[in-house]
Amino acid sequence: MMKTTIRYFFSAGLFVLIAFAISLMLGVRYPQDRTAEEIESKYLLRSSSFITIDGVKIHFTDEGNGPSSDSAAC
Repeated sequence: MMKTTIRYFFSAGLFVLIAFAISLMLGVRYPQDRTAEEIESKYLLRSSSFITIDGVKIHFTDEGNGPSSDSAAC
């Protein structure tokens, strides 16, 4: 019984590892052939804002009816 369970988990883990490796080899990841401008034009909303943190440009939206971030106490 215990050997069957171990064999099952080993087989499942091996399958996941092989599937992940194949997806990396086939390029199933973030498309590198698009420019930042193309991506921004696709996902940009009226409420979109950008902030740079540690050199990384982050896109976020501020929506809702709560208090504005200017009046929030830190």
